Amino acid sequence: MKDFDGVNLQNSIQMIKRTLVFSQPAYLSMQKDQLVVSYPEKEREFATVPIEDVSLILLENSRITLTHRLISRLLEYKVVIITCDLRHMPSGMIVPMVGHTLQSRRIRKQLKMSTPLKKYLWQQTVQAKIMNQAGLLEEWGEEPVTLHYWARQVKSGDAENHEALAAAHYWNQLF
Repeated sequence: MKDFDGVNLQNSIQMIKRTLVFSQPAYLSMQKDQLVVSYPEKEREFATVPIEDVSLILLENSRITLTHRLISRLLEYKVVIITCDLRHMPSGMIVPMVGHTLQSRRIRKQLKMSTPLKKYLWQQTVQAKIMNQAGLLEEWGEEPVTLHYWARQVKSGDAENHEALAAAHYWNQLF
């Protein structure tokens, strides 16, 4: 990936870890440093994720069970666990006791980024968000031409607020 404002974007992308959101009943356990997710309502269906690839777990359902062994291992890998109330609002957080130097290093790098780089990264984020919305509309049989157009029109920093225009169009088409 090309350099922008002295930052190698490929290296920045490699630092990104996964955020896992659980909004359905699930049983979370661990096997061989893998997070094992099984769903009580779906017999025999399960998924695994390497724990080292996870940075945050969001628990949005009151019928989610985690093993203590998994929680301990997640904290060793400096994974943050956030639990939500019945309204899906964050109500608590489990954070590792040890200092998370990687996280603080990332925050310092983000604070030191130049404004043009921040605007460029925001442009990329908004374009990806609009393209994801277009993809979902396409799956639902809707025509996403307007969203594709707005995604191409997003400029650095999204000064013309194409994100809001696309969101309004997306929600109107979806419902």
